[in-house]
Amino acid sequence: MPIQGNKEVDLHHNEPAPPGYTVQVVWFEPTREGGPRHPVSNIAALRRIFDPYRDHEQLVIYLDRDGGESGSVWVHLTDDRAWVSHMTQPGGIDSYCCDSRSRDSDETIDFTLSNGQVDEIHRYWTVTRAKGFRALEYFLRHGDRDPGLNWATEVPSFQEPP
Repeated sequence: MPIQGNKEVDLHHNEPAPPGYTVQVVWFEPTREGGPRHPVSNIAALRRIFDPYRDHEQLVIYLDRDGGESGSVWVHLTDDRAWVSHMTQPGGIDSYCCDSRSRDSDETIDFTLSNGQVDEIHRYWTVTRAKGFRALEYFLRHGDRDPGLNWATEVPSFQEPP
């Protein structure tokens, strides 16, 4: 069954976003919880916020610029893999990191969304956990997606490679 695109995040609490970059982390062990949005202005601050969660098997990390109005990078983590999306603005162009070396794989990975829904994603549409963090850091530095990663904008299905 195809995954329907839905960028609505229930843990942002509808509070107005401060200008600049903010990050929010959602974790699932021992229970599903989401922290507040934290303003971040540099990589050191971003890493300090992630540090308590580095050993969590599953996380969702939202890095938004101006509440997403000026772009976002969202990273869903499961074990050593990351499902990374970049949005230019609400209703704008979405793009997703991909790993072309995994095109012939049959493996799918379950990612838990912030609302608790589990989506099955083909390995092709994931990258290493380290590359997921790299995408976040690049976005914080440059306000755009990392050109050193492979990105695709036309995604007919996350359950199989294009």
